[in-house]
Amino acid sequence: ALPRQATKATDKTPGLLQTMGMITRRPCQSPLWAALEVRESLVAGAGQGLFALRHFAPDEKICDYRGEVLSLAQAMKRQRKDYMMCLGLNCHVDASAAYDVPGRYVNDGFAKNNAAFVKDKARCKAEVVAVRAISPGDEIYASYGQAYWRPRSEF
Repeated sequence: ALPRQATKATDKTPGLLQTMGMITRRPCQSPLWAALEVRESLVAGAGQGLFALRHFAPDEKICDYRGEVLSLAQAMKRQRKDYMMCLGLNCHVDASAAYDVPGRYVNDGFAKNNAAFVKDKARCKAEVVAVRAISPGDEIYASYGQAYWRPRSEF
């Protein structure tokens, strides 16, 4: 989620590589990562972003956005909400520690959005789905919505 600091090269999270002082996720063993890569975002100040390694057609699922499932009361107690997504009343997902979840690295590209979060409250996750053709090398962007940006009006 935006804004966030890039992970330090000293991060010991499994499956990460150092690249030019930044952490880059391998398009590795997991099928979720076969077509995706995490590297420095093209959005200034965003930290890391999710990039396509293959073509995605419109309406094609790219990945999931999952994390710790919280009630509204639990979500309200959290200090940092940068990776928090509301899926519905009393169903929130915090992906702040979900380093292995590709959707966590999707940034809001505003006018450049090429994907959307499709919320699935019953399964406590959202799917990232292409809204237009995405080419290899493109960063994947999806709207965070006004509720995300309202308390961050300095952006």
